Amino acid sequence: MKALTHWRHYLGWTKTPFTILTNHANLQYWKAPQKLNRRTAQWHTDLQEYDFTIKHIPGKINTPADELSRPPNSDQGDNDNKDQTLLSPKLFINATYVTQIPDSSKRNLMTLIHDHPMAGHPRRDETIWKATEILPWTGMRQWIADYVKGCAICQQNKIMTHKKKIPLYRITTKEGTLPFQQIAMDLIMGLPQQHGHNAILTIVDHGCSRAAIFLPCSDTIMGPGTEKLGIQQNLSTAFHPQTDGLSERKNQWIEQYLRLVTSNDPKGWTHWLALTTTVHNNQINTTTRLSPNQILFGYNPTLNSDKVLQTHNALVESRIQAMTKNRADAIRVLNKVADQKGPPPSQFHLREQVWLDASHLKLPHQKAKLTPKRLGPFKIIQEISPVAY
Repeated sequence: MKALTHWRHYLGWTKTPFTILTNHANLQYWKAPQKLNRRTAQWHTDLQEYDFTIKHIPGKINTPADELSRPPNSDQGDNDNKDQTLLSPKLFINATYVTQIPDSSKRNLMTLIHDHPMAGHPRRDETIWKATEILPWTGMRQWIADYVKGCAICQQNKIMTHKKKIPLYRITTKEGTLPFQQIAMDLIMGLPQQHGHNAILTIVDHGCSRAAIFLPCSDTIMGPGTEKLGIQQNLSTAFHPQTDGLSERKNQWIEQYLRLVTSNDPKGWTHWLALTTTVHNNQINTTTRLSPNQILFGYNPTLNSDKVLQTHNALVESRIQAMTKNRADAIRVLNKVADQKGPPPSQFHLREQVWLDASHLKLPHQKAKLTPKRLGPFKIIQEISPVAY
């Protein structure tokens, strides 16, 4: 455009077209329709005065133009703009950084802008901003980040928005385990009193079929004792990841199901437990790819049908073979899922200092709203398992 403007008195409104030789291959981009901005739209208007054609020549053979733009013995500009300061330091305000200051001065500054009640233990970035205004120094960001991260009061009382996820403790199954030989049990309490029942006993077949049985009961179960019944217990504490969470997931499922079917009559929840058990055991398990009833009985009971069911006398041996195969396949798949990642790694080590979460601790305080979120720190003296210390 500059060349056409310079030679406009020769090239404008010529009777015959002239040819422009150029090595700019990007000009070919404008052969296709484009959305023009204001600058290129002005160029389009100016180009209407000229009758020309464009011929692209590769840069290697476009020597006449090179000779005009780069004559011999001319300065090629290799040494231009070397060691030039674009902006003078005196133009900047508050740009003075002290190379080193004593640790005592740093800690006194943190007492003022972070630890003091008037400061309120601000987050890392806000602490850095305040320190920059008062006394900046080299390496200030990393030093302040480490200080805020190690502040014991912040660790004890601030809310953790990204809590550490504790890995599940996988529990395997012995080969040849029969249904309900290895089970997980839990209680769902706080339900409306009905026929002397205010809780649900959840029994889950942990080792084979993943079938569940939901029984109405009270929050206090009395019985002859597990030793007389030949039951070997493996208890876990509340709010502690010592199991794989199977019974907790079943509790969530039955609570959701009962909310759906008893929303109009919550007190009638005891009448729905038998149907709840059948509906749950008819659903296909994502791990075994079979429903619990298929593993237990070889088929899914039909709950509602508009057809007249036909009876077939299947061979008992074939039904037993199908159930045995389903049980063996279920045990193999469950063990494969439990062993695929191996045991979880240790979360902490001996003699480390850790905080104890106080969310579920019953402490002798009037109100728990303003109590510390965590207690400690405590020293680890024994590792019971990778998730229990």
